Amino acid sequence: MMNSQHPKTSKIRFGLRAIFIAIAFAAVFIAGGRHLYDWYTTTPLADSVARFNSEAGNDPMGKHEPPLTEDEIVQSIQSQLPTLDASDQVKAIYSRIARSRRLPRGATLDSIPGYSPSNGKNYVVWWINLDVMTGPSSGYGLRIRETDNPVAADSSNPLKR
Repeated sequence: MMNSQHPKTSKIRFGLRAIFIAIAFAAVFIAGGRHLYDWYTTTPLADSVARFNSEAGNDPMGKHEPPLTEDEIVQSIQSQLPTLDASDQVKAIYSRIARSRRLPRGATLDSIPGYSPSNGKNYVVWWINLDVMTGPSSGYGLRIRETDNPVAADSSNPLKR
């Protein structure tokens, strides 16, 4: 009788082991799938910064300004998040960018070399925004750098104040 119970015990142990292995495999698959999805739907911040700096190097204003860095972006996000007057969705997006150093699909780094308010004056600036999409046709722009007196703003510049 002892021999007849031994195979059943082995089957039960094997069955529990197989269940634990299956659960572990499923957990790894789910976690890996989430990371794979995040990787597929985002781009490295470093790539976007390199592209921005390349484009800024060809801009009459940007070529005179210091290059943008990943650390500057992360530090700017982290310093603004506690007081950011935006939705929880926007705060979560920027928090994830700072943490992961990856930009979600549709996010862009944009420069603003000048503006003209309704008073008719032209102002030369070098502002950098990190814009993210919050819906199909809506988004939010976070100012990463705000230089109101850029190096290139000399008297020969037609946008000079």
